[in-house]
Amino acid sequence: MALGLVISQSATGTVACSSTIDIVVSTGQPSAPDVTGMTEAAAVAALDAVSDISSGNVTYEYSDTIAIGLVISQSATGTVACSSTIDIVVSLGDICDLNSDGSIDWEDVMLMGQNWQTAGPVGDCNGDGIVDLEDYSKLAAKWLK
Repeated sequence: MALGLVISQSATGTVACSSTIDIVVSTGQPSAPDVTGMTEAAAVAALDAVSDISSGNVTYEYSDTIAIGLVISQSATGTVACSSTIDIVVSLGDICDLNSDGSIDWEDVMLMGQNWQTAGPVGDCNGDGIVDLEDYSKLAAKWLK
């Protein structure tokens, strides 16, 4: 309901002159803050601090541009319906940063070598299901950047 409108009242019709009538006035719809770039904990706290909305599901995905642990996106910002739940997506960092230290370096090359020609996520920088030369090529393009 729009800000300032009367939602309900305690009495209607004819009442005594000295009667008190309680009314409930709308404070308007809540506004979901923009939490992109925040840590997961800070984003959840910021969303939960707003009356009539709450944090929802947290999912994780790799990002070449957003540092590990920071919010990439959220399901809504600005004015939302009362009782809305806002979902967030948190960065796992760069998929080629195999040891999650924030840098693609020799340690990542060694981890990739340990998983050479195996199926599985560690070292599979291009998501094709196997660690091979294509993954080394992708890692090399990001080397020490």
